[in-house]
Amino acid sequence: MRCSDTVVCLVVLVAAASGCVSAQRYEQLQAKHDELAQDLETTKSRLGAAQKNHLKASDKYKQDVSSLRGQLAAERRTVGELESQLEQLQKKYDDAAAAASQSAKDNLSLLDEKKKLNDTIIELKGTILTLRDTIKDLETRLQEQTSKPQSGPNVLESAP
Repeated sequence: MRCSDTVVCLVVLVAAASGCVSAQRYEQLQAKHDELAQDLETTKSRLGAAQKNHLKASDKYKQDVSSLRGQLAAERRTVGELESQLEQLQKKYDDAAAAASQSAKDNLSLLDEKKKLNDTIIELKGTILTLRDTIKDLETRLQEQTSKPQSGPNVLESAP
């Protein structure tokens, strides 16, 4: 017998012993007892089913949490790898930027040197033109001097 059955039986026995419960009332109480017992069984059955569902849901929840923790760990590893790649790329970028900056400085220096050389070339071309003009002038003067009959004591006589 269950605890609830025992309590109902005791109540019925005490009432019957005291003589205050009629047979009809006893039957009503017994029917109520049977109904309550059936309700208790139904409730216990539902409780058992609910506990099974709870355990299944709890297990599923634990699996989901475990899966999410695994995904989180994987994502953290991915983030770490990406951060490492970013640091390497940043270093390469900084190195390339420094090299480009130095190259730009070198190019500017070369351009400045080229400009100076071009200026020197232009100056030398001008000097060459001036010297050519001077040479032409001197050649012209020399021809003029050689084509004039020479007289005077400075003239050397030709040897026979």
